[in-house]
Amino acid sequence: MDQKQQLLLNKLLQTFKLEAEEHLNNMITFLVELEKENDENSKKTLIENIFREFHSLKGASRTVNRLEAEKICHACENVFFLLKNNQLKLSSELFNQFHALLDLLGKVVVINDNEISDKDKSLSRDLLQKLNKSSNPQNQGISENKLANSEKNNSERNIPSSSDSNKKIEKNLQEEINNKTPQGKTSKNEVTEKENSAEEISKEQEKENIAEEKNEKKENKQKNNSEEDKKPKIENSKSNIRISTDRLNNVLLQIEELRGLAINSRDHLVFVKELGNVIELYKREINKNEHISNDTLASLGIKISSLIGFLDRDQRSFHSMLDSILGDMRKLLMLPCSSVLDLFPKIVRDLSQSLEKEVELIVQNGEIVLDRRILEEIKDPLIHIIRNCVDHGIEKPAVRIARKKPAKGTINISVSATLGNKIEISISDNGNGINLEKLKNKAIQSGLISYEHSLKMTEQEQIHLIFESGISTSDMITDLSGRGLGMAIVREKIEKLGGSIQVEMVQGKSTNFTIRVPTTLATFRGILVRVWNQLLVFPTVHVERAIRLAFSQIKTIENREVIQFNDQSVSAVSLAHVLNMELKQDSGVKIPDKVLFVVAELSGQNIAFQVDEILGEQDVIVKSMGKKLGKVPNISGVTILGSGKVIPILNMFDLMKSAITLSSKSSILNPEKTNAVTTKKKLVLVVDDSITSRTLLKNVLQAASYEVKTAVDGSEGLSLAKSEYFDLIISDIDMPNLDGFEMTRQIKSDEKLTKIPVILVTSRDTKESKEKGLEVGANAYIVKSSFDQSNLLEVVWGLLHD
Repeated sequence: MDQKQQLLLNKLLQTFKLEAEEHLNNMITFLVELEKENDENSKKTLIENIFREFHSLKGASRTVNRLEAEKICHACENVFFLLKNNQLKLSSELFNQFHALLDLLGKVVVINDNEISDKDKSLSRDLLQKLNKSSNPQNQGISENKLANSEKNNSERNIPSSSDSNKKIEKNLQEEINNKTPQGKTSKNEVTEKENSAEEISKEQEKENIAEEKNEKKENKQKNNSEEDKKPKIENSKSNIRISTDRLNNVLLQIEELRGLAINSRDHLVFVKELGNVIELYKREINKNEHISNDTLASLGIKISSLIGFLDRDQRSFHSMLDSILGDMRKLLMLPCSSVLDLFPKIVRDLSQSLEKEVELIVQNGEIVLDRRILEEIKDPLIHIIRNCVDHGIEKPAVRIARKKPAKGTINISVSATLGNKIEISISDNGNGINLEKLKNKAIQSGLISYEHSLKMTEQEQIHLIFESGISTSDMITDLSGRGLGMAIVREKIEKLGGSIQVEMVQGKSTNFTIRVPTTLATFRGILVRVWNQLLVFPTVHVERAIRLAFSQIKTIENREVIQFNDQSVSAVSLAHVLNMELKQDSGVKIPDKVLFVVAELSGQNIAFQVDEILGEQDVIVKSMGKKLGKVPNISGVTILGSGKVIPILNMFDLMKSAITLSSKSSILNPEKTNAVTTKKKLVLVVDDSITSRTLLKNVLQAASYEVKTAVDGSEGLSLAKSEYFDLIISDIDMPNLDGFEMTRQIKSDEKLTKIPVILVTSRDTKESKEKGLEVGANAYIVKSSFDQSNLLEVVWGLLHD
């Protein structure tokens, strides 16, 4: 295949991936609806829809030589052919197999067949065998001949071999190139023509698929007009075109750059106005002595006044036009919330089955639109809340019936527009609520609150403990829950978007999460401050007030410096200390008579940050710091002033956490008492009979600054645990001499060792093994097949800081 053919094939593959994603999303949606549907006519429509989707995706897969995907689609198409002709009945077993095959199909359509792992190939064979068994006519009371005929009708399309498909692709590509570009010459529009040719091949394949479908209908005598009316409207309208979101993002970024230029032009206008004032002052001074110079200056003043008028008019027009273009571009990047919410029914369905629960998901007002970038950011937080509702909230059927509730639990997601250019997403379940006593006990054990303080907490304060890192009501860490990090990350992501999250619950009856986020990501207002010689930006949305106080108004309560704000004691910290900005003795900084504070608010909590000067409020355009810097503590990004100076923007979530940690160690009244805190490395014991696993775990932990010792089996591990002090133990289960279960049991039975957290990392992925791990006292259970080092490190960090 020459370079031209390869370029065109790459373009065709890009088109295929977009088409495949659309087909898969439609199939998942239709399949979840079919599983819940009771009306027979609606079921027939949904079955027809899914059949067509599999048929179309099969043809598209064949075009780009995705043979494994084609094979899966062909098998599913056969089964849905039987279903739509009433030759097969739906069952829960069939639904499980279809969902598993769709999950697998999502993997294999985006890669070449030779890139598919042996594990996925084996899974494909197993699933297709199970599907064939489930659709066996003997199990359904259908004649062998009918199944054979249906398979024959669908297989008469002659699935090509890999070499045949490659030849067909090369032939199509070469024909397109020859038709578009004369031999020996290069067309000026070659790139455009290649894109068009890829689209034409796709259209030819679509025509071929439609022709095959018509023949099939004739052979099986199933053609009727009513079915055509029920055909899903998934094709793109001629008035719509596909544009890469990356291209739209690039255009938006360029327009936002223009916004920055507009801000700069405003600064320049101010400068010209100041220059005019200086000349006017100079003219009055010289008027007494030099009439000629006065005339000259008067003429210059008139010209500058005219220039100011022109700049002022141009700036207003420029801003108006730019705001209009920017608004239109942002609308192009708006998507309905359903583009994310449509994924949730399958997530709820799969998770509830794995937990042996019955859960129904109801989504309302998914058509409300939101900035695509915000949708992408809140997708994971929403998924985490949904998983929490299923895992922690909804009870098992037997428990619900005993509590006089319907056996099937319900999760509701509702989207609504609110004032202030924001939307509200409400997620509620009719489950168990939040166990506040368990939550408080976990917080006390972790040292987050004292027992005395827990007695004074309101119900809302207790509920908000779920957002604290390391706090979880789960007895054991699994792949679903127990780390105590999830809800903390949820709040962090939402608040970084300028949003908020609130929780309400009725014990034993319901839990409701309310999320508010802006509808678009735009420029925001920021307050520019100076700390020593560094300029910084506070997001205005998180600033309550700026106040200046005398040193005598700063009090010390329980080793923390506080000020009075709105009749409450608010922690006061030096922003310089929080950001680790060292003040040198010879810096010459003069200590003022009064102290200037910026009082910040986040999630109902206030902290006063000491700054040296507040320079004003202005529009701020956030710019990324790039991949090389990555995540910088307490900083969310940078902005560029009209002068060209780069100014850091404060990350309020990080800053508030840092301030809370430092508040008892930082002193505004006595700055020299603020000292850096050094920490000793934590010691971890890794127990595994496999040298490969031991080495992997040791390297991962050492790279994360932990000290590590290893043992080859449970017996040696137990001996080491008794002879040395370890902060945490990670162990395999299946080992000689003493297995991981028994080692954990003995560790947890020993008074001196019982508080050491134990993580079981094993290949056992059964419910019985997880329950046994919980029984012997393990704090976490991680399955090797889904091992991810960041996941392990999160669990380790959570247990060490519990």
